[in-house]
Amino acid sequence: MVRAPADWLQTSRLTFAAGERLIIDGVDCTVPAGTITGVLGPNGSGKSTLLRLVAGAADPDRGAILLSGADLRTMSRRDRARRLALVEQESAPDTPLDVLDVVLLGRIPHRSRWGPDSPSDVAIARASLDRVGAGDLAARALATLSGGERQRVHLAAALAQEPRLLLLDEPTNHLDIGAQLALLDLVRRLAESGVTVLMAMHDLNHALRACEHVVLLADGLVRAAGPAPDVLTPELVAEVYGVHAVIAEIGGQRVLVPTEPVSEVPLASPSP
Repeated sequence: MVRAPADWLQTSRLTFAAGERLIIDGVDCTVPAGTITGVLGPNGSGKSTLLRLVAGAADPDRGAILLSGADLRTMSRRDRARRLALVEQESAPDTPLDVLDVVLLGRIPHRSRWGPDSPSDVAIARASLDRVGAGDLAARALATLSGGERQRVHLAAALAQEPRLLLLDEPTNHLDIGAQLALLDLVRRLAESGVTVLMAMHDLNHALRACEHVVLLADGLVRAAGPAPDVLTPELVAEVYGVHAVIAEIGGQRVLVPTEPVSEVPLASPSP
C-alpha cells in the first residue's frame, strides 16, 4: 500500500477557555509535514488542551486549525479519524476488552459502518502491537495490564488508524527509562516513514533528543517556537520554568542540566 503524504498542521489565533479560565490564548503554531514537533511548558500551560483541540476532543472558542490547508473543524469525525490519531496521557484501564480488540478499535474509521474486522484489519492491528513491543499482550485483558503496558496498547491502537498526523500527550508517562528511549526511537522511525508527530512533553532532554521543532507554552501563550536547540536555552528555561540551567554535551548529545531555582521559595511555617 502506498502511504499518502504526511500532513502539515497549522493553528491560527486558537483560543479556548474553561469557564472563566483562559487556557489557550491566541496560539499560532506550525507543525511541518513529516517532522516531530514537541509542545513544552510547565504544568497548566495548555499542552494537553492544545492537542485535544487539534484532535477534535474539545471545541475552540475561536481560531482556525488547518491540516494541509483543510479546515479540521468542518471535517466529519470519520474523515478526521482517517487523518489523525490522539494518544492521551491517561486512559481508562477497566475497558472489558482484550488487547487485540482494543487495538482493532483503531480500524473503525477504515471499515464500512457495520462491517466486521477483516483479515487485513487483524493483520494491521497485530503489526501495530509488534511495532510498540506489545505483540505478546494481544490475548491479555486490558484491565490486567500495568500503566506502561496500557500506554503501549493505546499507541498501537493509534497506529492501527494509519494516521498521517499522530498526537501524543506525554507518551513516555508510566514508562521506565529503557522503554522511554525505545518509544522515542519508534516516534523517530514513524516520522521517517511519513507520519507527522505533535508530542506534548515534560522532559526537556527528551525534546532535545527527539524533536526537530518545539513550541514552548507559558500561561496558554506561545513564548517561543523553532528548532529545539534555539528554543531550549538557559535564558528561556529560567524565564518559563523558573530554574537556572546549563547546556552540556554528553556522548554527542546536547543536554540541559538544571542547577537551582531562579529564586528560593520559602517553605511554609508549621502551624502553631
